[in-house]
Amino acid sequence: MSEVNFTHSNGNKVTLTVPSSLSGDVTVRLPNETCTLGMGDGFIAEGGVETTYTSGGTTYMLHTFLTSGVFRCNQDRTIDFLLVGGGGASPAAQLSYGSSGGGGGGGVVEGTGFSLTAGTYVVTVGAGGVRTGEYTQGGNGGDTTFAGVTAKGGGGGGDYAATGRDGGSGGGGGEVTQAGGASIQSSQNSGISNIQQFGFAGGTGGQYTSSPGGSGGGGGAGGAGAAPNSTDHSNSVGGAAGLGRANSITGTSTTYGRGGIGGGQGQLYAEPGLNGRGDGATGATASHPYQGKGANGGSGIVIIRYTI
Repeated sequence: MSEVNFTHSNGNKVTLTVPSSLSGDVTVRLPNETCTLGMGDGFIAEGGVETTYTSGGTTYMLHTFLTSGVFRCNQDRTIDFLLVGGGGASPAAQLSYGSSGGGGGGGVVEGTGFSLTAGTYVVTVGAGGVRTGEYTQGGNGGDTTFAGVTAKGGGGGGDYAATGRDGGSGGGGGEVTQAGGASIQSSQNSGISNIQQFGFAGGTGGQYTSSPGGSGGGGGAGGAGAAPNSTDHSNSVGGAAGLGRANSITGTSTTYGRGGIGGGQGQLYAEPGLNGRGDGATGATASHPYQGKGANGGSGIVIIRYTI
């Protein structure tokens, strides 16, 4: 039970005791006065960073998790959500004239009209993959999970003679013509309704000292990474990165799960993926005797939305 206190126009104080689970509005009639107490529908939820916005006359509550946490709700609710896995990392480029593949973007899962039962839910936000040394593969991003749904972390890119790793989106392959990693996002979440999943493969690596040189771009949630071509070679870059996927769950269109461009020619350190977006790291390049270092992928995100 809970108490609601208010003051009558004659100055008398009134206390109304109501059940804690009461929903809807309550009308109180007293001599010469009537008032309505808005009790709402009794739904209470907490967790993450809580914000609201209004669009088209509808007001939405958002719970945003940039790090792992807990979401609780006291009643069943129909929700929308966005899950993005952590982006894949890139390795260092082989010391002489090598390059490394871009990291794959984190897998993206969108839930619409998803039925969530009352309870406590652990929210896991995938970390970005960790950069590694030469002649190997960058680390995969961490998986992002909520309510039994998983967005896979992106695959790490490959250096010389190393393929890209499989992941939410696959990492780019290294030289010489090493295969990009596959997307395994579509194989997740079997039997779960009201979701869509996105992830694509990484690009194949190019040649070592001939054209087209460079490594493959990491796959993204909006498209596959590419193998380097002659134009890329002329511009000293590797294969194009896979596009990310735009999502407007927050009321503003934002792109998530982008792949990293593959490393090309010349000495260049890799750039990390953007945190909170699940982007893959770019590939690195080396020019003897200077090595290019790899970079970490960007962390993922969870956003939960419902009407209020």
